[in-house]
Amino acid sequence: MLQTEAELETAMRTVLAAAADPGESISKADLLQLVLDFANQGILAGALLRVPGLHLPRAVFDAGMKSIVVTGATDGEGNKVDGLFPRLQDQLNKDLLSIARHRLAAARLTEIRKAAARMVLIPRYPSTGAVQYHHLPENHEAVFSYTLILLLRDEHEVGGIGQCRLPGCDAFYLRRLRPKRSPYCTDEHSTQARKAAGAARQRKLRGDPIAKPTPRRHK
Repeated sequence: MLQTEAELETAMRTVLAAAADPGESISKADLLQLVLDFANQGILAGALLRVPGLHLPRAVFDAGMKSIVVTGATDGEGNKVDGLFPRLQDQLNKDLLSIARHRLAAARLTEIRKAAARMVLIPRYPSTGAVQYHHLPENHEAVFSYTLILLLRDEHEVGGIGQCRLPGCDAFYLRRLRPKRSPYCTDEHSTQARKAAGAARQRKLRGDPIAKPTPRRHK
């Protein structure tokens, strides 16, 4: 916590200096999608690659990569990546599931609110379209917590979150991006589920044994 006027002034200078950088602004919806991509696939991309505290091999940045899978033991070139991210991904998935089921514990919500407060938003006003924001987070935990708060507080704007019902997928998605509140994350998975249901009905009519669903990895 800031104790003196001098500390406050220094902090304000730091924030305003960062705000002066044209940087890349991003909408709430786009930020949410980036975070869901991380939750579902362990991918850091776009604005998430510029968050402070990201420790990845220098070669990743020298190559100008636009995205990277960070939750494995190594990157695509066999370089060891930051071991923090598997823990962050696991916690993010637990929180998203709790929100989707409306079962987020009060104690956990308090922790999320504290972490989300470590984010500063600088508004950008384009000549047309909605206001966008330059996000200045302390770390990735702050980014993820901030997006969880968006899901909880701005459901009318972001449309809430769903979890794909196709067996073996379980990916999270924004409901407003799916037609008629579809319980599947993509049209492809909706089609697969419809075909599987039709095949199951045919087997039942024939009296065949019920087949177990084949797990499908989300792409």
